[in-house]
Amino acid sequence: MGDTPIKISRRLAFATVFLLGISFGTVIGGASTITLQNNPGSLPDIEQLAPTDNQEPNQPSQDDTETEPVSVSDLNITDERTMGAQDAPVTLVYFGDFNCMYCYRFAQQTLPQLRDTFVQSGDVKIVYKNLITMGQNSITLAKASEAAWDMVGETDPDTYWAFHSQLHDDQQIRKQNEQSVMQDIMDTASKVEGIDEETLRTTMDKISDETVTQDIQQARQRGITGTPGFVLFESQSDTGTPIQGAQPYSTFETEITELLDNN
Repeated sequence: MGDTPIKISRRLAFATVFLLGISFGTVIGGASTITLQNNPGSLPDIEQLAPTDNQEPNQPSQDDTETEPVSVSDLNITDERTMGAQDAPVTLVYFGDFNCMYCYRFAQQTLPQLRDTFVQSGDVKIVYKNLITMGQNSITLAKASEAAWDMVGETDPDTYWAFHSQLHDDQQIRKQNEQSVMQDIMDTASKVEGIDEETLRTTMDKISDETVTQDIQQARQRGITGTPGFVLFESQSDTGTPIQGAQPYSTFETEITELLDNN
């Protein structure tokens, strides 16, 4: 008797190859995902909280996020970049990243309304803090923001906020050109009267990476894991309400009005 050939149906062969392909793809894809999640680039010990480049995290609605009160008693807002009167009855702490397009949306659409309605009336002060989510360029941009505040914040805060706004306005330009982020910052500074480019550069040189990343832990302790993120509270209170994402103006208006009514 000769060897009996093994007959495998065409359908069974196809299914076997298909399943092997899925298994192989799953292993490769999973390894790639793990590599990305555990390789935060140039930010040692800092988990990247959002994708880089033109990818953006999904923004939750306020109804879907944790709104339990959080402690603000040890939230450092002294000598920070501040818009509004120091004695305003309500404080909104804003954690942001100058590379985040949702922060851009907030800066373009919601921040001006909050300024016109609540800040200029003396009811609210807005305090900006860094939440680095998108890599080394975000650190450099945060240094520029810190440096501009050191230069003019005490004497001319409006000039600082003009620079802050221009950093957001120029986000798309930064993404499209091939020059260094430092040259991008100098180009932005040249558009803002009162921000000298060379003074900005030398002031940035004095600011360490640790200085602009130290707010990350303060954000995480309050459940803020992406940008933009906010904590809203009565200025004399020890607790506040976290607000996640680029919420519409109406969300902030409702929350702020409720706090003001309690005063």
